[in-house]
Amino acid sequence: MEVIEPKRPYADNNLFTYSGRWDGKRYVAERLRTLGPPDGYEQFDLAIIEVDEEGDFANSQQLEIIGDRIRSVREHGGAIVVGFIHGWHNNAEWDNANLESFRKLLKALMVRELEAHNRRVIGVYVAWNGRPEDGIGKWISRIPGIKHATFRDRYRAAERTGQGDALSETLVELTTACKMDVSSSHSAPLILVGHSMGAFILQSTFRELLERSDNPLVVSSHRGSKAITTTTSDHSVVSTPDLLLSLNSAAESEVAKDIIQMMQDQRWEKRFEPSEAGVNVAPYHPPLLVSVTSSKDKATNWIWRAGHFLQKPSTDGHNPQLATHNFTKSNAKADCQAADYPDFGQPWHCLHKDAGHQSPTPRFRIDLPDHDRSSGDPLTHTAYDLIPKNPDIPAPFWLFQISGDVVEDHSDVFNYKAASFTLALIQMSGVLASAAGDGWSANFSEVSLD
Repeated sequence: MEVIEPKRPYADNNLFTYSGRWDGKRYVAERLRTLGPPDGYEQFDLAIIEVDEEGDFANSQQLEIIGDRIRSVREHGGAIVVGFIHGWHNNAEWDNANLESFRKLLKALMVRELEAHNRRVIGVYVAWNGRPEDGIGKWISRIPGIKHATFRDRYRAAERTGQGDALSETLVELTTACKMDVSSSHSAPLILVGHSMGAFILQSTFRELLERSDNPLVVSSHRGSKAITTTTSDHSVVSTPDLLLSLNSAAESEVAKDIIQMMQDQRWEKRFEPSEAGVNVAPYHPPLLVSVTSSKDKATNWIWRAGHFLQKPSTDGHNPQLATHNFTKSNAKADCQAADYPDFGQPWHCLHKDAGHQSPTPRFRIDLPDHDRSSGDPLTHTAYDLIPKNPDIPAPFWLFQISGDVVEDHSDVFNYKAASFTLALIQMSGVLASAAGDGWSANFSEVSLD
């Protein structure tokens, strides 16, 4: 067991390495006392970036340290970078539930990488004061039943954070570190995830960056896979974050509307070209942004509206006019056999693209695991269908609700089924995550879903 004191051990260092070890039944991960080598694949890195109440860095060197680490890892081999912005009631304390769950997610992704790709996993935990640090709010936030009274105060803090310099600089630096040329021939996939008010922060920051005339998120020097290309009106091919994922977003509908309108005006388009990946399937347009909300999420539904005294209509996930897809349990039987690669004790999922209709926004079937394998029983799956409302229209922003049996409430975004679903979304966006064996072909099984 690791023991780390104090609760915020970031005074001298904000970058930690975990070493993975197979104990015969499962992979365990323990924190190293020194930074691990940049080419170690049975390891993952965890970086902490702290943002204060006004949206400024608590320590500006934290971003510089992680940017240098990403570049160093890219020079020594492959990397995949996952950023996470937590939500309400959470912060940077080492034993915070969100930070603990994020470390477990990074370990699971490290094991997936060991199955086939051997890219080093780098996690970036962006921490803001989702729980008040002083005043009466500090005590209210710790009392069950009345802690929701801090909603308006923390929503304003999230708004300041999303509009502050620290978050915009973080997104730009992570994009540059992952995508700009180094001696390595490959860029690093960059996935940015926000939960709850963290999703509000992520979307707000992205909106602010889209509004800027200098296009700071666009890196025109593009190297890496030619299978996925992103274009805008100003550049033939650009490099950006591969996926911005909002989970149970607390962002109001107007934020999503603004982003959608600006992306349409700037002619953003993302395209998967199978021939460049050696896969014999139809091309399609993957998402650049995805917002997923559980139908059982009360916090972003009635609590959110009550917190705004009914002055704001809804979050994006509870606005049916913005929905681009329907997500439903399929009548079909799941088809998800174990792949022929080392089994490290994790559940797996399968992803099937519709072969019946060649459209820019295709239908997908996702076979999600029914349990986490801790019981030792053979793994079974349930099939779900993700059905676009307008399959003939390319849409870089996907937005839809999922059922409560995948994410049962507001905070249930790290369970085994939700984690598999998140990996499936990453695959749909064009990033090889949790795919083994033949790479792209393992991501895109194409079958008739009629």
